[in-house]
Amino acid sequence: MASKEFNNPIEMTNYFDDILEKVIDEVSNKMLEHMHNILDETVYYPHKNAQYVPLKENGGFWAGWTIEKTQDYVRTLLFDPNKLSLDYIQGSHLGDWEGDIRNKMPSVLSDYQLNQEHSYNGGATYLNETGSVSYWDMFQMQLNQKIREWFDESLNKYGIKRG
Repeated sequence: MASKEFNNPIEMTNYFDDILEKVIDEVSNKMLEHMHNILDETVYYPHKNAQYVPLKENGGFWAGWTIEKTQDYVRTLLFDPNKLSLDYIQGSHLGDWEGDIRNKMPSVLSDYQLNQEHSYNGGATYLNETGSVSYWDMFQMQLNQKIREWFDESLNKYGIKRG
């Protein structure tokens, strides 16, 4: 990458602010993609040979995860229960709960006991049977290893290396 010259500190600050925003957006998108991959492995994979496969995108648990810009340089991985279809809840045999339980889905799908109590045949049940950790624990463990790698890769695209 060619060297960059700046006429004043404000120009330099604006240049690097723009790069940092792009890097943070890219890393955040990789984080969301990684969450989706883990959900595929843990919540959806157990159903690959099943007659019933839970809804994934367009109202399923997978689609409930988003990245939002909460302030400068801060992105947050959020679960938005409003993105889940009520059909998804009813289709997963959780419709017998009273009221709207979409906001409880992250817990149901990561906790074996809740999973068993509410007859959802996948996710935590599969993880328990294979001796694996919950999707959330897996995400956190892998994120700690990958986030620096993603950040460095993205910075390198702009010719920037951390010391």
